[in-house]
Amino acid sequence: MTDVLGAEADSGPELFAWGADLVAYLGLDRYREEVVEQALDSLARLEHHVAEWTRTARGAVPDAIRAALRLEATEQDAAAAFAQLLTGCVEPTRSALVTGAVSLTSPGHPEAFRRAPEGYVSEVLRVSSPFHFAPRTAGSDLVLRETRIPAGARVSVVLCAANHDPARFASPEHMDPGRPFRDHLAFGHGRHFCAGAGFAEEMLSAGLEALVEAGLGTESTRVTPRYVRTAGMTRAATLTVSHSLC
Repeated sequence: MTDVLGAEADSGPELFAWGADLVAYLGLDRYREEVVEQALDSLARLEHHVAEWTRTARGAVPDAIRAALRLEATEQDAAAAFAQLLTGCVEPTRSALVTGAVSLTSPGHPEAFRRAPEGYVSEVLRVSSPFHFAPRTAGSDLVLRETRIPAGARVSVVLCAANHDPARFASPEHMDPGRPFRDHLAFGHGRHFCAGAGFAEEMLSAGLEALVEAGLGTESTRVTPRYVRTAGMTRAATLTVSHSLC
């Protein structure tokens, strides 16, 4: 992850700690002052880090941020983009990986992954939907299923509901790697489409491949996940993998 961001390798633990604090805030389903204060402190530290990073880092990501700064972007915009890459590529990918690990224990699923890894990863992301909703502002007046939404209104797009809509997906709770690639909203849509989507998919594919090569999916292997679900997101707390010697 630090290589992708163009950050120093030894900055990884600190960056991930700040990211974890921000994700903890994003996942709140009720106000908790200590979580909010910790997130604000980590955000301030991250903004200071990014100010130096934009001057010295090398790579595609820092180059893109510097190009944006030469146009209309502000240093706060740069910090926000960095934070989104940091939080969006770590915690949600880990949660999706746990969902994928569980799915690999179903009969025939390791073989399905080997046949079509891209399709399998896409379906894992649809089923897991780590981020539950995305806040948006209506750009114009519109009517959605007989409900009028005026321009400027704040709305919440419930991504996990859309990704499990039976009107869109037959048997939505069923893992079907044969569904169209990226036919889901786990990464958002349009101008808000996740900038780190490709990287997240690569990490998820590499993780699932490693699990398959390690023997996950055989009859002697069991996995037990523990999730923390809030209104905002699903976080994977632990994944226990056990092997039977019999």
